[in-house]
Amino acid sequence: MKKILVFIFIILLLTGCEKKLMCSEGFILNEEDKLCYKNDVVLAETQYSCNAGETLTGTTCYYTVSTAAAIVYECSGRLQLSGTTCKIAGSYTDFTKCDYGQTYDFLSGFCYPTIPATRVYKCYVGNLVNASCVTEYSRPALQTLVCPEGYTLTGINCEKLMVETPYEE
Repeated sequence: MKKILVFIFIILLLTGCEKKLMCSEGFILNEEDKLCYKNDVVLAETQYSCNAGETLTGTTCYYTVSTAAAIVYECSGRLQLSGTTCKIAGSYTDFTKCDYGQTYDFLSGFCYPTIPATRVYKCYVGNLVNASCVTEYSRPALQTLVCPEGYTLTGINCEKLMVETPYEE
């Protein structure tokens, strides 16, 4: 009987009665500390943002710039602009004393009828809004790479060292 027990003990020793430590799929057993490790790598998420006062649409930032409109004076029809007044073309008279509603032209020495010119706001760039020129601009949005909580950004990837206890097989 002793021989049979010794024989069984020798067989168990040779075949390995010690339980083997196993890790979940993708994990590797570290023989020193008897823990399972896996370096989990995921692609970082790109988030887009704009500066204060800008509007984000997709991957583009939109912003407006407002400047004061230029003030110009205009005359309608046959009237000719002279400063801020309109004079009737070809209606000069030969008087040095002008009637009411007429202006004396020192260069020509004639009087001519005048009416106030129309004050107009103009934009050479942008759209007229009240007395301002509003121009809309766009630029690419600021890009930031973001990782899930617990992950570390490495280049364009997010990495996390995962640890688990092995199980016995």
